[in-house]
Amino acid sequence: DYLAFHQARVAVLSMRIGADVGYDRPRLVQLGMAGCLIDVGLWQLPEAVLKRLDALSPDEQTQYRSHPRTSAEWIRRWSPPSEVIGEAVLHHHEREQGQGFPQGLAGPAINPDAKILGLVDTYTGLTVPPSARPRLRPHEAIREIVRSKHESFSSPLVKALLSETGAN
Repeated sequence: DYLAFHQARVAVLSMRIGADVGYDRPRLVQLGMAGCLIDVGLWQLPEAVLKRLDALSPDEQTQYRSHPRTSAEWIRRWSPPSEVIGEAVLHHHEREQGQGFPQGLAGPAINPDAKILGLVDTYTGLTVPPSARPRLRPHEAIREIVRSKHESFSSPLVKALLSETGAN
């Protein structure tokens, strides 16, 4: 199943990047848990929608863009060991310059764990896309991310991703 595979990849690679930037073991565990849950809100969407994310109708786009909030609400109901997990999931589509969703947060207003999750979510979506879009090789995905790094992702996190993927 695409979503399960994607969430597992996000969890593992996020934990590796978290270790690279100095997270301790308890924080890495929370980051991994958040990675496993980032897209739980997408499980309610029809599989056909997930296979054509590049061509969604306006209603489907609205549904898709609500998944961080839906995921965070479900996580809060499950009472995770830390509220940080729900916040990281909620913010994982926010971007450095405020161009993300669902809240349009920017820079320091974005949960730091969400910044890692968002970067890895983007990378894994480029290298193993849910749709019929061709997958990019790791170095091609990094190139795409680097092109937008000042807008979307911080340089230290992009460098950590580059180090972990060996796509240099």
